[in-house]
Amino acid sequence: MRDGDAAIAMAPALGAGDAIPQAQSIDSAISGAAQILRNAGIQTARLDARCLLGHILDTQPGSLAGRCDEVLPPETLHWFSRLVARRAARAPVSRIIGEREFWSMPFTISRSVLDPRPDSEALVEVLLSGIKDRMAPLQLLDLGTGSGCLLAALLCELPESTGIGIDIMPDALFVARRNLIRNGLGRRAQFLCGDWAQALRGKSFDVVIANPPYIPDSDAGGLASEVIDHDPKIALFGGSDGLAAYRTILPDLHRLVRSEGIIAFEIGTGQRSDVTSMLESAGFTNVECKHDLAGIERCLSALPSPQECQDKKGLGMAALGR
Repeated sequence: MRDGDAAIAMAPALGAGDAIPQAQSIDSAISGAAQILRNAGIQTARLDARCLLGHILDTQPGSLAGRCDEVLPPETLHWFSRLVARRAARAPVSRIIGEREFWSMPFTISRSVLDPRPDSEALVEVLLSGIKDRMAPLQLLDLGTGSGCLLAALLCELPESTGIGIDIMPDALFVARRNLIRNGLGRRAQFLCGDWAQALRGKSFDVVIANPPYIPDSDAGGLASEVIDHDPKIALFGGSDGLAAYRTILPDLHRLVRSEGIIAFEIGTGQRSDVTSMLESAGFTNVECKHDLAGIERCLSALPSPQECQDKKGLGMAALGR
């Protein structure tokens, strides 16, 4: 079974009381579905219709343009109508087909993981820009790994590196491990179940990446149905001001980052100043902000401060009696 076929399996087979769709051309089926989606207020109606039909036909949506006159049988149209109805009810296309592309790689998603979004690629970009030697055997840490998309993107670009992904949800770790294997990166990744970095003792890393929950609880009412009804709440909401996860992670982070390391965190709108102050209070410096494709402040990167590194080194030397 292909990834995402479970979404089609959710649509019941034709029953005795069901109206049997008439055979239609691909172009006609897409046009009809797009109209249904437009009527439901979906702005990307035709694109979504093509993606759903492409999934059923196991082909790239773009290839359907050359098959406009091909006739679809009633059974295929039945499955298609079921998926279109789910999209009209505001289920995201990625949730319907069971996967999302990120960093040009496919990722299986489930109810246990956040739907990867293109904006988060800025987080990968800012880290890669701060790594001088991409062929170095770096140790990576992904806090709150979810689908594993961030760790996979970094491992793809850092071919000699290995990484650990941590998540508090066992189901999410199952999905992440499956995704890394699917993209040929499984042998270079390990996964641990834990509450942020508390599961780690005696380890240090060259690169730390995290996309913690940062939406204030009070903003729940303003979220699109595609988000609030389908993404796990634990991956979305960060307390009254959206900063609860940062308060947990950052004070404990310096022990995990090597002196020449780099960290990067995704942030929400308007959180740059607060998270920058928290990073500096936690002993990090050179804090830089990167904007996403929409021009929104999306992530912060930082380096361990020289003084903190010296203090940590001194403590280590003292412990060794030197």
